[in-house]
Amino acid sequence: MEWEGSDADESRPDCDSRGWPILHATNDPCDGINPMTGRPCVRNWHNAYHRDEVGAEWLDDA
Repeated sequence: MEWEGSDADESRPDCDSRGWPILHATNDPCDGINPMTGRPCVRNWHNAYHRDEVGAEWLDDA
């Protein structure tokens, strides 16, 4: 016997057919500023190195 259809819960559009949440990239801007040049980070919200428009990378002081 074969099953046809979907396990998707129509009441939870933020979940996949297994009920797991669907993750999306954020478009929130990073608020990092290069401490050496004052240039802002051009990446969206992220973890790890910041990067400015000329490609310089830096980490926040912990």
